[in-house]
This record gives sequence, structure tokens and C-alpha cells, in this order.
Amino acid sequence: MNLDKVFQRGLEVDIYSKALDQSWKSEVFGVDEGLILAQLPSDGADIERLRPNVRLKLSALAETGRYNLETEVFELRGDISLLALKPLKEASVIQRREFYRLRNPNIGLKYRLVETSQDLYSSRLYFARALDISGGGAAIEIPNDPDIKVKKRIRLQIHLPSLEESINIVGEILGATLGDDGFLTVRVYFNTIKESDRDKVIGFLLKEQAIRRD
Repeated sequence: MNLDKVFQRGLEVDIYSKALDQSWKSEVFGVDEGLILAQLPSDGADIERLRPNVRLKLSALAETGRYNLETEVFELRGDISLLALKPLKEASVIQRREFYRLRNPNIGLKYRLVETSQDLYSSRLYFARALDISGGGAAIEIPNDPDIKVKKRIRLQIHLPSLEESINIVGEILGATLGDDGFLTVRVYFNTIKESDRDKVIGFLLKEQAIRRD
């Protein structure tokens, strides 16, 4: 993959560190000799721990699709407040066609806000209605909840009609709108999902798309 063509200057990227348990938004400054240069976070991240060899996951939506790339910190360029990131392997890409959005999908859906690590494994989930879904995210409808806020993590358990087991996803809340009926429409981006599970979602979407066209 040509890094220069994908990670162009000004491209917004989401950066996540499993080791630091932190995520933040950044912007690409450019590519220099195989290193991706991204702006250091201005707040919300422990910059002191962003040292060489710390692994970071980059996610960016470019013109050709969404790219996910495993990197590690090569160096910090303090004079211009940049992170120099070394790619560890080829980026995975989800083509734009895979972001086809199916409205009113016939799926089972439950959710839970992720405030602590225990929330990731709790069996206490709440019913939601799926308004639409794609390979990269979903819009769901839930009762009004003041704890629902942008950038918070939310766990989704999705049951597709063709599968016996549910798919578990952790996403980021992109926005929430309160309707006149007192229900919230919550937009979620899937930032932690197995690629095999994403393929199952996309396969369901393509099948439903074909059925609806007939």
C-alpha cells in the first residue's frame, strides 16, 4: 500500500493504545521515509507514556475506504509536536461498498454503556431497536438516558437471523438526538469488532439488499 496516497496531510485519524487504555483524535501531518507523522494530542492522553515501541492502532476514513493500521511509536519530534509512527504490517481496508447502510434491519439488538471493564462481560444488557446498520456502525433507538454522551464507549450485542450465536461489538458514540417521543437516536461507530464478525454483518447486509431489490 502506498502510505502517501492514503495518509495524506490533513486526514483525521483515530488513535488507540491498548497498553495505555486511551484513545484520541489526531491529524496526519504527512509521511516521511515510511513513517506516518501525526500530531500529538493536545489533551486527554498521557503524552509522557508515548515512548518508542509503544503500539498504537490507527483508524482513518479516506476516499477509498476505512483503513486500520497497527503501528508503533518510532520517535517523538518535540520541536514540531509530532508522533512518528512506524507501520508494523499492511493496513486492512474496508471498501466503501462495505459501508452500505441497511435501514430498519430485522436483527436483535441489546446494548450497555462501557464505564468499567466489568461492563464488557456483564450479562445485564438492555433492549434497543436498530434503525440502520452497516459494516462500520449503526444507529439505534433507546429510552432517554443522560449517561449517553459523545465519545463514550458502548457495547452492542447483535443477533443476526442466520446465526445461532450473537456478535459482540464495542463502539464509540458519535452522536445522540432526543426525539419528540422521548427516545434517543444514538449513532455508533464500530471501533472494536472482529473482522470475521464484520464479514458476517456485511454478508447479512448484502443478502438483505438483494432480497429488498427483488
